[in-house]
Amino acid sequence: MPQVYQTNAINIHSYNLSENDKIVVMYSIDSGIIKCVAKGVKKPKSKLAGRMDLLINNNLVLSKGKNLDIISQAEVINAFKNIRLDFSRLGFAIYCAELIGIFGVENDPNSKTIYELLLKTLNKIDLTSGKSNLLNIVINFQLELMKIAGYTLSTDKCSSCGLPYNESFKFSIPSGGVVCSRCATFNTISSEKTKQLIAVINKLPEGENLSMQEFCFDTIKDYISFHSHRKIKTHSFLSII
Repeated sequence: MPQVYQTNAINIHSYNLSENDKIVVMYSIDSGIIKCVAKGVKKPKSKLAGRMDLLINNNLVLSKGKNLDIISQAEVINAFKNIRLDFSRLGFAIYCAELIGIFGVENDPNSKTIYELLLKTLNKIDLTSGKSNLLNIVINFQLELMKIAGYTLSTDKCSSCGLPYNESFKFSIPSGGVVCSRCATFNTISSEKTKQLIAVINKLPEGENLSMQEFCFDTIKDYISFHSHRKIKTHSFLSII
């Protein structure tokens, strides 16, 4: 008799296993990344079909398998329908899911925190319109995920020497934040741009300009890429939003 268990999870990726079956990669509230077999999901009358699509939040019943667990039942908690109706929402949501797939792990000790972060972010994206609002949501997601992953951006002191910085501070992706004039190298971002970046990160009124938000998003995106162990595929998709 196979061991059966229940969990909530969000679909973040899938790939074909056979003519009728797929492997669905999910982020679960209990165990972080899980990879499960959806048997017969590609058949026209499959009960699992729509429930195994990308960015679906399900309550699942799973059976322990020898190598991969088997999806026995799936009940949709939230399909985030508005995300699928808007190109910008969809692009940002897929980007967030891809980052979870990169920085999340199996048996993740932070599974509940990361699951709730992704769920909260998808809910907000689903209910939000306008690029400025979407950027605010995704920038916050980026910063929170990096914090959980141990890559918090330093903005209150020099991220290289640890000392207070003066008016000549800049931003360095390799150093992980603001650097003082003594530690700045050729590959840093200018003081003026860094001030804009800090304003957006700290949610100051002067950080609400769309061009500043776009710059901040792209900079943090580059910072995340620097720490990613694999290429982030959605970057090309985001470039046309």
